Amino acid sequence: MIVLSILTWAILFEKIYRFNIIKNRSDIFEKKFWSGITLEDFYETNKNKLKHPVGQIFSSAMQEWIASETNKSIPAIELVKTGLRERMMIAIDATIGKTEISINKYMGFLSVVASISPFIGLFGTVWGIMASFRSIADAGNANLTAVAPGVSEALITTALGILIAIFAVSVHAYLKYRINFLLEKFYSFGAEIINILSRELDAFSIKNYNSYNKIEN
Repeated sequence: MIVLSILTWAILFEKIYRFNIIKNRSDIFEKKFWSGITLEDFYETNKNKLKHPVGQIFSSAMQEWIASETNKSIPAIELVKTGLRERMMIAIDATIGKTEISINKYMGFLSVVASISPFIGLFGTVWGIMASFRSIADAGNANLTAVAPGVSEALITTALGILIAIFAVSVHAYLKYRINFLLEKFYSFGAEIINILSRELDAFSIKNYNSYNKIEN
């Protein structure tokens, strides 16, 4: 029981520390990101520093953007542009999925602790009461003084099990809230990246389409 409690506290502190690091690095990144520099220049300048989740989301979209020849076509037809957008969305979703798996690590353990702790406590209670009855049988004395200590210790075990279960459920709910908040932030940022690159692709296509028509005429 004590081990489960210690592990629950350790997971709580580790997650809070990690989430705060992600938030701080993401805030710094987004401040630079919205400074007005073009995405290509920003990526080339910072591509070796994008180790945090938001940076990796940006990097996955830019890698797909750079790898595609769509932005060099004259003109880029709508079907091809749609394909590029979908590939960037898939790349972003895959990156967020990997991050989600990583930040959900040990959450299953908390669920297990919350589920089994009351039963461990109940088992301890039953075992303690059985021990008390054996003591009564050995001593041949069934008065309250002989029974009370063992029953009291057994009930304390149940109470500890319930307390640890409540704590584990509370920690799980809190961390799940933080995780969902981060995931919403990641998906929102990914959508903004797609919108920016889509607008750039549309503008590039219109510009080159007009140039293409002038040449043809």
